[in-house]
Amino acid sequence: MPDTDPRSWYRTQRRTIGTITPSGNIVVERMTTAILADFPAVSGHFSRVAVVGSTDAYKDDYDWDGMMRAAELLSHAAPDVICWNGSKGGSIGLDADRRLCERITEATGKPATTSSLAILEVFAATGVRRFGLVTPFASGYAGRIPPHFRIEGYACVSEAHAGLNDNLSYCAVPDADIVAMVRQVATWTARCHHHILHQFPGRASGGRTGSRHRHPDLRFGRSLRVEVSAADRRTHIDRRPVGQPVYRSPVRMTTLIRSARVLTLDATDTEYARADILIEDGTIIAVGPDLAAPDADVIDAVGLIAMPGLINGHFHSQVSLMAGSVPSLPLELFMLYEVPPLGDRPPDPRLIYLQTMLGAVEMLRHGITAVHDDAFHNPWPTRPAIDAVMSAYRDSGLRATVAINHQNRPELDKLAVPVGTPSA
Repeated sequence: MPDTDPRSWYRTQRRTIGTITPSGNIVVERMTTAILADFPAVSGHFSRVAVVGSTDAYKDDYDWDGMMRAAELLSHAAPDVICWNGSKGGSIGLDADRRLCERITEATGKPATTSSLAILEVFAATGVRRFGLVTPFASGYAGRIPPHFRIEGYACVSEAHAGLNDNLSYCAVPDADIVAMVRQVATWTARCHHHILHQFPGRASGGRTGSRHRHPDLRFGRSLRVEVSAADRRTHIDRRPVGQPVYRSPVRMTTLIRSARVLTLDATDTEYARADILIEDGTIIAVGPDLAAPDADVIDAVGLIAMPGLINGHFHSQVSLMAGSVPSLPLELFMLYEVPPLGDRPPDPRLIYLQTMLGAVEMLRHGITAVHDDAFHNPWPTRPAIDAVMSAYRDSGLRATVAINHQNRPELDKLAVPVGTPSA
């Protein structure tokens, strides 16, 4: 078959990238295949390490024997680079990934990288310091990732997770759900230039997040693209025929609030009857009439007031679901409804999340951007319940301080009972 025949494309592949993937995961192969379409000179090859279902026998470290065996099998195919495409390094510490790469190179003679280390390379190359995280993981596992990136100097400023534990289920999350999660994170992080999609088909969803939050970085598809970039740098693969960069400069988000009445509340209480507010990368850079910003997203604020956000200094999130449910009563009697008699069931984290989020949304709609929440937990506070409160404020974008109010006596026992009143 002549090389000009389109069916002989594989003969043009002169470089190889070997990828180690969790055994129960099929997203990696699919995404690698899709991404390598932009790198026609590179072929992808795979090996697996045992991670199946929702169990992981090595939660706090690598299965070193399994990893090294997978790397050894890949080395038989003489790849130009070996990549571990798992998120574990982010959850147990990036030094573990560095040790893994050293051991793979020592054992096989091949350069090695990981998805997490490749992310660090891109952050360093693009000057990113803050990022948003989108994963299919449950919150417990996902919550272990940001602290390790913070140690490396990068702050996770927003997150969205699908709550899954089974590797095989990651491929079943609908594209629409992934796009919605990315949009949420992009909305929460106006100052965030970079988003990481762990174990999600980011290439498929990255270009559909809407013009106001279109980040080329989303095309990394769980950093496989930058792993190919790492292979490129380590083996001198010629990328020029590809015609598409591995990553681009960060997108700067510019917004112009047009023709608002502006109350600055600065030291001299400067006020504008009509002015514009220019926001770049999440920071107000100019206030004044008729500002020029031809490439900005414009918000028409005619007839509206723009001012610093209000602060709610006294709030109880648990009453958010009670609005309109009880008549106006003296405080002592209202508290009987607000904090009912102590029960024997722990609080429901999902209900707590929803009631806290409802209160946050209502406050944001009225211009409140910061709150102090004195949150009741009946009959006692639990870690999941407290996490639910904090997660709701994080997800809403509302700044919050939270105090945990733990009742040790029913409200009825606190009421003064006149002397001589018959006991019930």
